[in-house]
Amino acid sequence: MPFAPQYTITPNIAKSMLRIEAVKAVFESLPVTLHVLRSLRESARLLSVHYSTPFMTATGAPPVWRQRL
Repeated sequence: MPFAPQYTITPNIAKSMLRIEAVKAVFESLPVTLHVLRSLRESARLLSVHYSTPFMTATGAPPVWRQRL
């Protein structure tokens, strides 16, 4: 049985979709400078380190559910 979604594109939805497409076109035409690339790399590195750091409690010990038995 093929997938047949049931939806209606209202005038308001169509207007919003056109606005999104216009903004997307503006962003796609912007140059990506070396400064922007460096900034993106630095942000990615910081977030990677932040989210890979083990969670510690206020006492500095890992929470009970992370301790090996």
